[in-house]
Amino acid sequence: STHGVGEFYELKSKLIEYLYTKLDFNLIIFESGFADINLAWDEVVQFSPQSLRDTTLFGNFQCQEIAPLFELIKEKSKQPDPLYYSGVDVQSTNGVFKSKIKNICSVLSIQADVENDLGLYFKMYREAYNTDSTKFIQYRDSYMNLMSQMLDEIVQNKNTLVPNIIPNDFQFQVIKRHVESQISLVNFDYSDRFTDDNSYLGFVIRDSLMFENFKWIQTKLYPDEKIILWGHNSHIEKGYVNNRTSKWLGNYISQHYGDEYYSLGMFVYEGDTRLHWNNEIKSFKNAGESNLESLMLNNEMKFSFVSTSAKEIPWLNSEVIANEFENGEVTFVPHLRFDGLLTIPKGSVPEYE
Repeated sequence: STHGVGEFYELKSKLIEYLYTKLDFNLIIFESGFADINLAWDEVVQFSPQSLRDTTLFGNFQCQEIAPLFELIKEKSKQPDPLYYSGVDVQSTNGVFKSKIKNICSVLSIQADVENDLGLYFKMYREAYNTDSTKFIQYRDSYMNLMSQMLDEIVQNKNTLVPNIIPNDFQFQVIKRHVESQISLVNFDYSDRFTDDNSYLGFVIRDSLMFENFKWIQTKLYPDEKIILWGHNSHIEKGYVNNRTSKWLGNYISQHYGDEYYSLGMFVYEGDTRLHWNNEIKSFKNAGESNLESLMLNNEMKFSFVSTSAKEIPWLNSEVIANEFENGEVTFVPHLRFDGLLTIPKGSVPEYE
């Protein structure tokens, strides 16, 4: 329910280790950069556990609580039974894709300020809330033109790039696919920037593209593997929060894979969280009578787990409130949105170096 609680990172990491060692789940897919992670995994021998984490994940993931997971991923990468590492997000997360693009631009003489130009997508999003459309259109057109030019140059010069700059065809396909997604991500008009449920259209497109990446990874790269998907509640939900009709990643996966998909929502009763967009530390307590966190809390346990199919718990079929910090308070019917619910009593800010 938040990217800013350290206990979630620790708990998820331990769940992944258990699923990998005991139940033969051997592919972890993160809500982080499709290109960054898949390019890095193809060259995993060059990375330490820390550099693998810090060059592929969003900054809020780069905490100490997740470090043991990356030690496991790195250690097992040398074994016959690796814990495969992948990502689905069409937002570039860190340095791997950026580094590849810089090299490509240099070799093909593409005029681009890569450090700044890759940030035009986020600038466009911020301008969506401005009643003056000028900068929104400017950033959109600049980003689309850059990515369209880059796509044309990459395709036309494949024989120059592979294997001299891009080491193999797999990495070429990953880079090409990611650049194509960048065009789709911003290809809409200012007047259409918000959906009927007031979601930013760029984020709705993002989740549809993440689903296409998920299917590509599952069918093309790992067709026989059992998959763990790490993401915010809003990205992994099976059903919808009230008053939202836009489809997000988990909605697509649930509809496509049916009962093969199990969705676990995570919540926290009280504590402190770090808001990743401004680094603010926010204290909270979700103690209302209708709060899911309060309904689930069991003071005798470190955390509480509930299967939403449990017929003896009436509130699982009723509307509840939950705090999902990046999205604020949301209302939903638990058994329609998740298969399982896990709530911890207290959260604290992740530890960063």
